[in-house]
Amino acid sequence: MMKKALPWIMVLLALAVLFTACSKNQTAASAPRGAISATAPKPEDIKGEISWLMRSSPFENDWEENSVIPRFEKMYPNVKINLIIVPFDQVDPKLLSMLAAQTPPDVFSMWGSSGFGDYYNKDILLELTPYVKRDLDLNTYIDGIFDIYSVGDKFYHLPQIINFSNVFVYNKTLFREAGIPDLPSRWNDPDWTWDRMVEYAKKLTKGSGADPDAQYGITFAVGAPHHVIYQFGLDPFPEEMYTTGVANRSNFDDPRVIEVLQKWADLIHVDKVHPHPADQRALEQLGPMFKTGKVAMSTITITQAYGNFKDCPFDWGFAPWPAGAPGKSRGILFNGAWFISKDSKNPEAAWALLKYMSTPEAAREMMQITGYIVPLKEIVEDWYKMISPITKMTREQLEEVATKYPASSIENFNHLFCGYPEIETIFRQGLDPLWLGTMNAKDAVAGFTPRLNDIIRRIKSDVESGN
Repeated sequence: MMKKALPWIMVLLALAVLFTACSKNQTAASAPRGAISATAPKPEDIKGEISWLMRSSPFENDWEENSVIPRFEKMYPNVKINLIIVPFDQVDPKLLSMLAAQTPPDVFSMWGSSGFGDYYNKDILLELTPYVKRDLDLNTYIDGIFDIYSVGDKFYHLPQIINFSNVFVYNKTLFREAGIPDLPSRWNDPDWTWDRMVEYAKKLTKGSGADPDAQYGITFAVGAPHHVIYQFGLDPFPEEMYTTGVANRSNFDDPRVIEVLQKWADLIHVDKVHPHPADQRALEQLGPMFKTGKVAMSTITITQAYGNFKDCPFDWGFAPWPAGAPGKSRGILFNGAWFISKDSKNPEAAWALLKYMSTPEAAREMMQITGYIVPLKEIVEDWYKMISPITKMTREQLEEVATKYPASSIENFNHLFCGYPEIETIFRQGLDPLWLGTMNAKDAVAGFTPRLNDIIRRIKSDVESGN
């Protein structure tokens, strides 16, 4: 049997249309589990030092260093925060090294490649149920948000961010110059298809390669092939991997999946509407690629757009993913969570920090600085008001594209799968020849799937044996 069962993942499938459920009666899991108590320690009685592991990001670090820490330490004068900032690709190694040295970070999040599935199965999370029952009113949060990473009736996290779904961001100025209408805000709009996307991308592409005036119709994150595969009603991984965290093999060698990967590669090498990886890396040296104005359509987690694009010198907006097959668009959800290490030497101070960051005042500051949304009901409305004038989209359009994604939408699998970093390394490296144009999709997939399947089976065996 698995070291720890993962019933929490089952809830994700029922929460894909999270905001639709907001108007309904609360489920038992999202109802208040105890009144807010006066028994919590007073701020002046909480003492000591805590470490806080975060990724490097200019606007996120600005929020941490210039907003959270000074305000929190003023409120809790006997607590000192040691902020540890490392690049994204070093978050997981840093976390593991701190755990191995028996100096775990008191507070951390899913800022690396791993997620709750790994953290829970490795038994490194402090159960937060007593703190939640003592100090929080769950009615103030978006309905169901606590269920996502809960195990039965136990909490191991505090909701950090609701990112809605990964979506398209597009340059409205380039669209107007090309005589193309704004993209729809409704998911599975019959006019917004993969073929229509390719048609628009061809009209929006000018030059390529070393041409300094090159402009591309579309870019995707080649490290996330599942995002495109989903839009055709397919999946590179079996369903049980989303519900248990483990499986026996992948689905990358499904001929239909291979066909979709080839369609994607053809955008680069046949249609030439997507930059070659070398050209993409060159553009990325200039900052967020979309912000250069040389890309008409790209993808992004919707709440990250504000921090990256709020000062763009052109008009931009959001649209859902185009359907590769009729009615098959699928949102990819990114719900963040705060954790406290099981072996934290100062859990009360660590919890105080988490609790402070979920107050409306701190949540509003986070939104204003980063664009992210702490999943408090009152903050979501504030986000619409902040984003609407920047995107020139109405509140209704923003709500539609942000929250009314299909019921098939799912939490991004790095939050769900056990051993995800190792799995990701294999398929990312295995697909590189496809993006570079040195292999077709069939040969690239054939080259890495045997090893990938071996690793998936080993991870399952390790989890089930408790290793």
